[in-house]
Amino acid sequence: MVTLPTKHLYVDAQPGGAIAGTSSAYAPFEQLFGGQDAGRACIAVPKEDVHFFDREENTVFSTICVFEPCPIVDTTSRLCLETNVIAFSAVPSDAGLSVLGTQLSAPNNVVKVISSGGWLNLDLSQSLHQLYAASNGNVFHGVPVTGFAAVRYVSNYVPIAGGGVAIANYTGTYRHRDSAVCTNINGPCR
Repeated sequence: MVTLPTKHLYVDAQPGGAIAGTSSAYAPFEQLFGGQDAGRACIAVPKEDVHFFDREENTVFSTICVFEPCPIVDTTSRLCLETNVIAFSAVPSDAGLSVLGTQLSAPNNVVKVISSGGWLNLDLSQSLHQLYAASNGNVFHGVPVTGFAAVRYVSNYVPIAGGGVAIANYTGTYRHRDSAVCTNINGPCR
C-alpha cells in the first residue's frame, strides 16, 4: 500500500476543499481532484523511475509497462488515489484477491509479475515532483508518501505425522523504506 496522506491539501479545489477555488494543483502534484479523471488526481510514475529487483537483489529490466492495464500512449504509470494498493499478480483479475481484501487495486495498479520473488523501488523524487522552495531556499523533491507491504504465504506442503499434508497460512506486514531528496542553490541540503 502506498499512501499519500497530505494529497488532499494539494489537489482538492472543490467547494469546501483544502484549496477551494484554485485552478491548478499545488506542487508536487500535477492534477486537481477530478480535473482529468473523475474521482482521481493522478501523478505520473515514468517507467525509468520504477526499478525491479529479484530475491538476490539483481536488477531486473522489463520492456513492458509496469502497471496493468498498460497505458495506450506511453509507458508512464500513474498513482491516482490517496491510498493506492499496488498488487503483485501474474493475472490482473487476481488483484481483487489481495491480502487486504480491497478493491482499490482492481483494475489499476497491478504490477506485472516478472519473477517469483523480489521487490520494487518506486523513485518518486524526480524533478517532475518537487515542492516549492522554503524561505531558506531548500527544495524537497518527490511526493509525501508512506505505506507498508502486506504479504500472504499459503503452503500445502506441511507434512502430518502418519501421512498427508496440512495447509499452512502465514501473513506479515513490512513498513516501506523511504528517503528524502533536498537541494538548494549550494547543492544538497545540510
